[in-house]
Amino acid sequence: MNPEASAQLNLGTGAQLLRRVAAPQPVRSPVTHLYVAADHGWYAMAAVQNAGLALDWAGFVLGLSWPELVAAAQESPAGAGGVSFLPFLTGERGGLAGPASRGAWLGLQASTTRAELARAALEAMVFAVRRSAELLGPIGPAVRLTGGGGRETLVRQLLADCLGVEVRRTEIRSASATGAAILAARGAGVRLAVPGRESPPVAPRDDPALEEAYRRWCERLPAADA
Repeated sequence: MNPEASAQLNLGTGAQLLRRVAAPQPVRSPVTHLYVAADHGWYAMAAVQNAGLALDWAGFVLGLSWPELVAAAQESPAGAGGVSFLPFLTGERGGLAGPASRGAWLGLQASTTRAELARAALEAMVFAVRRSAELLGPIGPAVRLTGGGGRETLVRQLLADCLGVEVRRTEIRSASATGAAILAARGAGVRLAVPGRESPPVAPRDDPALEEAYRRWCERLPAADA
């Protein structure tokens, strides 16, 4: 992990949020992962199974391509008119939800629009990351973002606003595969430069409506052992 960033977030089919840990601390029933780092120390990871996977599904059933889904979400204010989306199409892990949990749109009414459904789905991905951050512990003042799920400006702004930290996206294709190659090279005694460029950082904004939507989403979450 780059020492300049307090945490690393990869948004793809799933989501993985990682931060440095000085020393391992045994936990009887852990809800996050802990690994030894390749250089020194340790890193903790909170993993979400349903991130881009759930958004792809939502776009499919709403008849929207990815650009159209994002455009529709921008038409709805934060909070999606009171609608919450539970993205657990394949169950979940850890303290976020249980393996038997499933997806749903909740809070529907006769006036609910497709834009609000799209907005709720997009917000749910961000909310799942925030809940993971709360399970993981302090992530510091910034998050370095990779993965196709973070290409859109709206997603980066929602992440910054919801996490309350600056978001710095590194433009790199197949970040996980690239990272594996860099680690393999390091194991062979070769140092590879990290490719890619960094997009302008996105600063967090105070958004009471988004905060209320997150509180409502948490209240609607299924039990983690469900």
